[in-house]
Order: sequence, then C-alpha cells, then structure tokens
Amino acid sequence: MNLFISLSLILCVSDALQIQKFSEENLNKSLLELEMRELLGIGQNDKRLKRQLPLKNSAGQFLLEVYNIVEEYESENFAQSSLWLNNKRLKRSLRGSNLLTGLDVIEISKSNTIITFPSKPSKKTNHDPKLIFTINKVSNDLQLVHSVLRIYQQQNNNHFQQKTNKQLITLFLYQRDDTLNQSLKILSTTNTTTIYKGWLEFEITENLRNWLKQDAAHFHDLMMSIHIRTENATTNLSAQDLGLILPYTDEAKTNDFQPFIIAYFNGPELMQKIQKLRTKRYINKKKENHIVPSNWKSAMCKRHHFVIDFEELNMDESIIAPKQYEAYFCAGDCNFPLNMQTDATNHAIVQNLMHINDPSLPKPCCTPSTLSPIKILHYDYNGNGVLRKYANSIAKRCGCH
Repeated sequence: MNLFISLSLILCVSDALQIQKFSEENLNKSLLELEMRELLGIGQNDKRLKRQLPLKNSAGQFLLEVYNIVEEYESENFAQSSLWLNNKRLKRSLRGSNLLTGLDVIEISKSNTIITFPSKPSKKTNHDPKLIFTINKVSNDLQLVHSVLRIYQQQNNNHFQQKTNKQLITLFLYQRDDTLNQSLKILSTTNTTTIYKGWLEFEITENLRNWLKQDAAHFHDLMMSIHIRTENATTNLSAQDLGLILPYTDEAKTNDFQPFIIAYFNGPELMQKIQKLRTKRYINKKKENHIVPSNWKSAMCKRHHFVIDFEELNMDESIIAPKQYEAYFCAGDCNFPLNMQTDATNHAIVQNLMHINDPSLPKPCCTPSTLSPIKILHYDYNGNGVLRKYANSIAKRCGCH
C-alpha cells in the first residue's frame, strides 16, 4: 500500500512538473510574441483578424509593389532614387498604370512607414460622387510626412471625349457631411483631360494630419466628394463621362483601381523603441532543436544562422511578408592575433594586445560590423496595409570591436 501511495505521489509530481514545463513554455512564447509585437509596432488588437485578407485591392497592391521592389535592392541603395528609377520593374510599373511613380520613390526614401487606406463601398448618387475611408488610430510616435488620395481615370471613348479633349478639367475634392447633406470645404484640386489614363492624385497631407489629431483614440469614417468642372462651363461632365473608377463601380473588374489613400510616416528606429519599452521581459528558455552549433562560443568570431519565423511567434495572421527572415547573429572568440577574417577594428587590435599584457582588461567582443534593414508588410486590426522599414535589423558581417 505504501509503495502504491509512493508511486502515485511520484506520478502526481511528474505530471505536475510536466504541466509546469508546458505552462512555462507557453508563457515564454506568449511573452516573446508580446515583446515582438511591441518592438515591431503590431499591437494585440491586430490579432482580431481571423484570417489574412487578400491583397486584391489597389491599396494592398501598391504596398506589395513597393515591398517587392525594395526587396530587389540592396539596403544601401534604398535612399538613392536615381538607382531606383533604373530598375526595369519600376519602369514597367510607371509605363503601365503609374501605380508607383518617381515621386513615390522619393517619399519612400524619406519615410520608414507607409499605411494605405482603401475606400469603402458606397451607393451611387445623382450628386457629386461620394468617397468613404476608415481612418484609424496610428502610433503616437509616427509623424506624417506626406499623404495623397488616388483615383483612377480610364479612357472613355464617347462623345464627351471628342467635345472636350482639348479642355482642361478640374476636379475638386470636398470634405462631406451627410448629416447636413452638403460638402463643407475644398480639400484639394487636381487637373486632367478626357483623354488621360492613369492615377489622379489629390494632395491631402495637412488634412490627414488634422484628421488624425482630431480622433487619435479611435477609428472613424471620413467622407469626401468630388466635383467636376470643365474649362468651358457650358459642358457638364459626370464621373462616369470622365472615366473615374469609384467604389460603386463593378468591383470584379475594377478592384485593382479603387480609390485609396497613401500616407507616408517617419517613426523611431527599432533600437529607440527597445529603449522606450515600459517593461522588461527576460526569456531564458532555449529550444532544444536550435540550429546553432554547440561550439559557437569557442569558435572564431563569425556570423551564425538565426531565423525569425513569424508563424512560430503566432504572428502569421498579421504579417503579410516576409513570413520569416534570416536575421543572423555574431558570436565567437576574438583571440590574438586578430586576422582579416575577424574584420577587427584598430581599437580592437590594440585592446587585444592590452588584454594579453593585463588579463583583467576585457577582450574585444564579436558584434555585427555591417547591418541592413528589414521591410515588414502587415495588416493593422482594421484591415489596412502597413509597410514598415526597420533599420539595422540583419547582421550582414561580423567583426571584433
């Protein structure tokens, strides 16, 4: 009987230890996910998305095009727009629907966060066409650099084009208030002709900045309308006559050309965000199937493989691209003599010599000598696309410093 009780106690303790181990693993994983979300600026609310939304609309396609083109370039060329413009893919985009323009390239090089707001479906009216956008909260540490509203104009071969192809047409963008059934004020204007084909842009930087300030705690619907005026006031043109693609147009055919807002922001670098974290979390658990060799600490200073997998971090529903990336890390000894392979600085060489003379002085450390940025494309909890660039995130070379 005593043996049975003893065995039962052992089994109970064993089960308890297994449960504790399982709980610690889940806790560590949850803390790691939470910390990664804080560092990357992807809040817990973003997990409301039950599945990834398709990138089939124009707002999503714009971000995906930017992401793919940036990925094709080395990080050191990121800010050199002249090199970007030599890219064949970009030229194809420019010659096509002008989804990504040379001005976009300049704005991309000046910002590290891009957010797009797609238009919401709306009913066709007999009055000026109505546009609705959901403007949601953005991080307080993001500062708006530039913003535009885009509407696509397709060629419409009808009698209006023949009558007005030489006329300048002005489009007026108004802020709208349906409770008063009227347009309130002019936000922006742009010019076109009936023979133009491509994206039209309305500059709305100051307007978006004010909207974000007014309702920073929540998201809200922003309503706008467009009024069309020809150079010859005797000719009346509708949005359909001009070939404007609006949210109530046949979605199956025009999804790639729906109106959307692009907002370019600048925010703090990743290291600044780390320093500002209000809480510190330490995760000591190491995975048994870690791919790093067991002797990496005693080997010469070099770069080792280190993969960040967003699926393992339970973030794959928020992250569009990349699903994982090779971050690498630097580890190993900086022993005398330091050779060319260790990419040692003069300071490290001198420090190593002083360490030989006085072992109480520390040896140089194996750290990244060259770092490159990572671009992450993700959804916010309202379904808007966000593209962020995080500087100094991938170790390209290691050295003794």
